[in-house]
Amino acid sequence: MNGTLDGWLTVCQKQEKMTQATNSKAEYIDILQKKTFAEFFAGIGLMRLGLEKEGWTVAYANDIAADKFEMYSDNFPNAKTHFSLGDVHQLNVEDVPTVTLATASFPCNDFSLAVMRRGLAGKESSAYWGFVRVLDEMGERRPPIVLLENVAGFLTSHEGRDFQ
Repeated sequence: MNGTLDGWLTVCQKQEKMTQATNSKAEYIDILQKKTFAEFFAGIGLMRLGLEKEGWTVAYANDIAADKFEMYSDNFPNAKTHFSLGDVHQLNVEDVPTVTLATASFPCNDFSLAVMRRGLAGKESSAYWGFVRVLDEMGERRPPIVLLENVAGFLTSHEGRDFQ
């Protein structure tokens, strides 16, 4: 297999292990039925807008940028009840609730040809690894569903070696 597919399979295998970590089938079904989500790299809340239209409920949101938090708060007056302003690399995993879905719209600048495709090792896009750390440290509380924003060049950066 090529590097890109191998990297993707590694991500899928990790997700499978996360799903298997759920204690019981009943607990798993309960988590799925709640339709709650944690929105990482929330920005101004665009992912939230789409998910809420489909019956999902935000339980947690995070972004590093204070100006984005201000705009998020303008859009969602209850932001202070669930928004954590700070670097994903520094988040306390205990502050992230158990949810059905974790979304990540991490910075994609480093995948661009304009910045010479630094990939996941780039300053901005390395935030992905902070997100992965949070999921790993959640252990048995990991969400059974993870949604990553479709970023051009994500799986093909450095010919897939970012995931090896």
